[in-house]
Formats: sequence, C-alpha cells, structure tokens
Amino acid sequence: QQVTAWQKAAHFSKALRFETAPDNRSKCKASKEKITKGEIRLCARVGTFAQLEANDEINKMFYNPMAIRPFWKAFHEATGVHPSSIEGAELLDEAYHKALLDANEDERYEEADC
Repeated sequence: QQVTAWQKAAHFSKALRFETAPDNRSKCKASKEKITKGEIRLCARVGTFAQLEANDEINKMFYNPMAIRPFWKAFHEATGVHPSSIEGAELLDEAYHKALLDANEDERYEEADC
C-alpha cells in the first residue's frame, strides 16, 4: 500500500496542473466518471519535490475540477494559492470559474480568489 503526503502546502500547489485530456482513457479519481477527450481535467502529479521539479513524475491522478468542488475552498485556505494561479488555469474560461465559485454556495470565494 502506498501513501502520498505533501508536507508543505506551497509545494503541493506545484504538483497540480489543469490540462486537456488527450484521450478517453482517464477517470476522475473522486467521482470514478470517465474524462472524455478534450475535457479539462486537474492532474495531480505524485512524487518528491525534486522529481516534480525535474518533471519526473511517479504517478498521476486525474480529477474533474467540478467533481472536487469542496476541495477548492480548503486548498485556497491551506495554501493561499488561488486556483487561477495553478499551471494551465488559462484553459478555464470565465463560465468555468463562475461554476466553481457557485459550487460553494455556503461560503463563496471572493471573486478575486479565482
């Protein structure tokens, strides 16, 4: 059994990136739903900080950004990093950012957070 842990939240944000799925072979780790070709996904790269810096990942986990909506608020609170600062965030259009904001109806981000 393998356990993955990031010791510093600032380094964890460097392990994330938004990307377009190049094929139909990935599934969202959270929802178990298929991620289709061309769909935007969040890639969590697993490995040591040195491996991530060298782009030598051991493993990758994929998530549909909408399937992990509760994560975004906790991520911002823990790291101080805005989701729009994650590598590849330019792939997300304004409507997508609004959908992520609206997903947290109880406690919304400030507009400047995303």
